[in-house]
Amino acid sequence: MTSSKPSKQRKLLFQAPKHRQRRRLSARLSNDLTGRHRIRRVPL
Repeated sequence: MTSSKPSKQRKLLFQAPKHRQRRRLSARLSNDLTGRHRIRRVPL
């Protein structure tokens, strides 16, 4: 992100297209779960 202000960062995040929101709002899985499900990240 280009701005350092949190309010502008939140605004850009919520106004972003859905495919970019999904990429930014995702959590990494542990090594055990990654091996079991073969997925590294899960969208929140």
